Amino acid sequence: MATPSQPQLLQHILALLAAAGALMVQAAAIAEQHDLPIALPGCPDKCGDISIPFPFGMKPGCFREGFQVTCDQSFQPPRAFLGEGDGRSAKKLTLYSYFSVSKTGKISLQYPKNNLSASLVELIDISVAKNEARAYGAVASACSMNATAGLSKTRITTLLARGMGTAEGPFLVSPARNVLIGVGLESMPSVSRFDFNTLRSTEDDYLVSCSSSIMGDLQLPSNGSCSGHGCCQASLPERHPLTGVMVTTPPNTLNNTMWMTNPCTFAMVVEHSWYNFSTADLYGNTSNKFPRGVPFVVDFAIRKARCPAEDQQPPLDYACTSGNSSCADVTNGYICKCLEHYEGNPYIPNGCQ
Repeated sequence: MATPSQPQLLQHILALLAAAGALMVQAAAIAEQHDLPIALPGCPDKCGDISIPFPFGMKPGCFREGFQVTCDQSFQPPRAFLGEGDGRSAKKLTLYSYFSVSKTGKISLQYPKNNLSASLVELIDISVAKNEARAYGAVASACSMNATAGLSKTRITTLLARGMGTAEGPFLVSPARNVLIGVGLESMPSVSRFDFNTLRSTEDDYLVSCSSSIMGDLQLPSNGSCSGHGCCQASLPERHPLTGVMVTTPPNTLNNTMWMTNPCTFAMVVEHSWYNFSTADLYGNTSNKFPRGVPFVVDFAIRKARCPAEDQQPPLDYACTSGNSSCADVTNGYICKCLEHYEGNPYIPNGCQ
């Protein structure tokens, strides 16, 4: 076997060193990309396990109007919530009522004192690349206490702070990324738009419903996707911007003789493909299975504005502040994105690299 000459050996060594140097530069670039800033200088970018990228933020001067996040340190790890806990924040509302069914089948409702509870909307994660956030939504229910009476919980999620005009807030319930799910022996859940300014929902606000029935046969339902037997599913319409939704579900049956084993029906607006039906959910109280709620997807954008024309100077409050970023018009506003082959946060200077 021929031994390489000294010049050839030197060339091999130099080639190896060059390749190693290129790999080191590439590795450093990848590491730098993973350490790209996501918040404004001097602003915290984490709440517990959740990253908080601008335009979201927790301290004054660290968020764009409407994107404030509260980091609740009383939890371990801390939890992030939309807003700051005042009356102008996004809310999850629960409306309690007792129902009873007469012999003629008429349903009567009684509303106890202090029948409305409210809490902030808890965040799961935020993606500026997708211009969406995931949050916990509540599960509506109607649970029988005997064959003809029970307790109903209507769930309302509003992403529009009270006192703001319609569609002024940055958040909308995503019709493409969420579905309505209903679970029960005889289930007919529905979703309506909810106006937080008037605190009401009318027949004109009705959006969609679905129905499921086991037709008296408990062997009919099977685990898996919703088939209409014990579980139903419906898509949300895209014709209306959804700043708030009200989810309701009627009792299992008007005369629920199976109330001891199958007391409840459930309804939820939930992230598409997240819920997998289990026949066990027909028994007991499913809302206890998800104490923090179920994930739903929120679209966010810079509302009440459009992308500037190519020959137009961007306004002073233009949100796409990073180089290598672009603007795209969406419902009632615009979003920012990093250009192809770039990643990071287009909402901060030098965020796309």
